[in-house]
Amino acid sequence: MTREEIQEEALKATEGRRKCSVVLGTGVGKTLVGLLHIEKNTSELHNVLVVAPKKSIFQSWSDDAVKFGKQDLLERITFSTYIGLPKRDPN
Repeated sequence: MTREEIQEEALKATEGRRKCSVVLGTGVGKTLVGLLHIEKNTSELHNVLVVAPKKSIFQSWSDDAVKFGKQDLLERITFSTYIGLPKRDPN
């Protein structure tokens, strides 16, 4: 399978799901799949939580959003590390 086919299949697997995770190998395009999922399944009224193991991944999301012309989605994304989740205010 090509990278694009894997991304398409992963995006298809997230259809109709409000909460989901995507597990793909390094360099396959998890961030792009996430951005496409957010674009396809949310509106400007939604706020999306993206959780990652370390803060450096958040910069990759920002860089990829700009690279793929999806930077407007960043306004509705809240980033948190796994460790930071218990510290977040649920409201």
